[in-house]
Amino acid sequence: MRVAIVHDKLCEPGGAEFILKILMKIFPSADIYTLFYDRTQYPFLKERRVITSFLDVICKVPLLKSRYRLLFPFVYWAFSSFDLSAYDAVINISFIGGHTAGEKALSSDVAKQSNMRRVLGSVDGFAVGKKSDAGLQIHTNGGIPNRKPLKIVYFQTPPRHLWIEQDRYLSSVPGIFLPIAKKVWNYLKAKDLNVAPSLWYVLANSTEVKKRVEKVYGIDNVQVLYPPVEVRKIIKARQVRRVKKGDFYLILSRLMEYKRFDIAVSAFASLRVKRLIVAGTGPELAKLKRIASGAKNIEFLGRVDEATKLDLLARAKALILPGREDFGIVMAEALAAGTPVIGYYKGGAAEILTGRQANVAEPGLQPGGVLIEDQTVKGIVSAIKLIEKQRWPVRKLQALVEKYDVSNFVEKFKDEVFKGLAPES
Repeated sequence: MRVAIVHDKLCEPGGAEFILKILMKIFPSADIYTLFYDRTQYPFLKERRVITSFLDVICKVPLLKSRYRLLFPFVYWAFSSFDLSAYDAVINISFIGGHTAGEKALSSDVAKQSNMRRVLGSVDGFAVGKKSDAGLQIHTNGGIPNRKPLKIVYFQTPPRHLWIEQDRYLSSVPGIFLPIAKKVWNYLKAKDLNVAPSLWYVLANSTEVKKRVEKVYGIDNVQVLYPPVEVRKIIKARQVRRVKKGDFYLILSRLMEYKRFDIAVSAFASLRVKRLIVAGTGPELAKLKRIASGAKNIEFLGRVDEATKLDLLARAKALILPGREDFGIVMAEALAAGTPVIGYYKGGAAEILTGRQANVAEPGLQPGGVLIEDQTVKGIVSAIKLIEKQRWPVRKLQALVEKYDVSNFVEKFKDEVFKGLAPES
């Protein structure tokens, strides 16, 4: 069976790239399609066939390499340029538009006008459209469509630049060009919605993302398949060596604006006596360093290797992730390492820290840490006080995340997604 895996971009190693790595083990002969590919970051792809879009050439220009997000308005043309017709199955790991890969936009004026009306009729940045059957119930007989290739979309989130962070992107546009920019954004939303009829088999990585996908695309019955986490490996590594808790709190992530690390760094800059380690890189790094300027209790490590990451996670007093996460693999890794988490009461943290399938939870103490309601310095400081008042038995924290182990992901992907289509042997 010929399989293609579409991964939106390969520029910064993270959780989505680990999903790709696991899928490559299930399908060892699969071809990889992506918009951008930084070969220096992914040694595990060295022997694989990786097909890139025309945007990859632009991204190799030094001045644009770190500003690839400026190319987001062009991703739909890039994705549609991929010819995937020769494959039996296409798996899309989608977070900036990969679900449109290989699809030609609907050409009729009626379809374009209909989708544009849906976009312009959006509420709170999400399209409100007519509900359609998709996911496991898309067909009246519950089967797979008789069309080649079989298309499976595993949403990490609907495109943030269109549906979640539109205001942030548009705020950087000079006022004189804003009316044009808004029209372009609406056009891009329409193109994104045009592909909805081809979303035959749809999965989401969390309850949070499931609700987003259902609301944006008007799809029912989206199934949740949690992303793979090396839970057993982390637990075993912790058992092998004695772990002595350190005196520091930890940020370990891509440093993105929506993750709200600014409030965490500001909190520690004001506390002075509490130590914070920031491990990771991203667009917010310079801003966070400015906030921390002069604060000797805040240390920036940059990107760290796997061994250092696991050591930091095991020794930290708590991991801090104050933004609204799609899922948050690093939170599950922290709990597996025996470390509680300070997270936001909406999004992935609500699901991981409570152990329940929900995207909103009660703020305050939870089995896996503390959920904050106020994304403020005061909210972070209050959460730290709660963390330090409690005992956090390692085994109880680990029990919360055992269901996310890699082995469960592989089993469910084979059994629930492919139904009768056996992976390559």
